[in-house]
Amino acid sequence: MAQTQTPAQTLPQEHIKAIDHLRMRLAGLSTSLHLLQEDLAKPQNDPLLAWPQLQKASTNLGQNLDGLASALSAQRQLFTSLHLHPLPNFPAHTQQGLLEQLVRKKLDPRAEAWIEESVNVSKEQSNGVAAGQESGTLTEAEMQDLWSSAMDIHQEVLAPWMEQDLFSDDFTVLERENGVKNVVTGLKRDLADEDDDDEDDKDDDGDKMVEDTVKPDVVQAPAANGLNTSLPPLPLDSMLKFAHGQDVP
Repeated sequence: MAQTQTPAQTLPQEHIKAIDHLRMRLAGLSTSLHLLQEDLAKPQNDPLLAWPQLQKASTNLGQNLDGLASALSAQRQLFTSLHLHPLPNFPAHTQQGLLEQLVRKKLDPRAEAWIEESVNVSKEQSNGVAAGQESGTLTEAEMQDLWSSAMDIHQEVLAPWMEQDLFSDDFTVLERENGVKNVVTGLKRDLADEDDDDEDDKDDDGDKMVEDTVKPDVVQAPAANGLNTSLPPLPLDSMLKFAHGQDVP
């Protein structure tokens, strides 16, 4: 007696689009990983790529991972409810490894250990507190107390400066102490004599125009202590190494 073959259930068009969108995201991530692997295998890149190339590869991988995470989150309910059933015409003999990964119900042990390690690392500083401690979230009353105390401290610190009218000065306290003549402002007029010029303008005839005082020589700002301005600029590789905590020779 022949058995009646049940036709495969057809997915809605929006589900097919969501799956195809996820496939494109996975393909982009796979391509980025493959290109990085090829670059690392080149002899001229032994032991590692140059820092700008590594930074570019890291940015591309991060963008692909963000896109993949967004695609998974947008259709989370769909992807968690789908179940894979390979068709009889699937080449299981030649694509056995792919088939095993597709029908796997649990994570690969290596991937599961990696995910667990990543989750534990993120939990160690979750919400600004170490793992196992109470949450560091402040209550509404504690937030009000914090802002109230911050306002009191703010007024206490700024009160002497407001009394000395320091905020209306064109120069800082340190610049006044070192002499305003050595300050490079980038302006063509002398800020120190601006008030005197305004008083003189009132006495002059209204038809006369006052020209800005132009300094013939540009005064260079003094170099900071311990700074050698004769050295060449720092290369980009060294800057990236320093930014990532590496030792710069």
